[in-house]
Amino acid sequence: MRGFGRETKNDTEIIVETTLIKNDPSQSVKKHACPIVFLTDRYKIIGSIYISVNIRLNDFLLSSSDFIPVTDAVIYDVADGKELFKTEFVSLRRDMINIAMELK
Repeated sequence: MRGFGRETKNDTEIIVETTLIKNDPSQSVKKHACPIVFLTDRYKIIGSIYISVNIRLNDFLLSSSDFIPVTDAVIYDVADGKELFKTEFVSLRRDMINIAMELK
């Protein structure tokens, strides 16, 4: 299956509508950008993940694949807090995560 997406912006969040089958609105899934902080042994990653509307962060993390896509990510060194780099996209290995916190 291949996804086709559309973004719409409102005052507080970005809603992404993904259609699993092209031109079939009944197959669409609405997702919202969830600002998040991940801590690993070596890095602090601040960015956004896209999760389905009405799903808890914990449920998403437990049900996702081995890698979690993070957008607009800023990566810091945990030891000294220095910013290492910024990237539009990073794929984070789920079993490397020690702490995940939603930013509000």
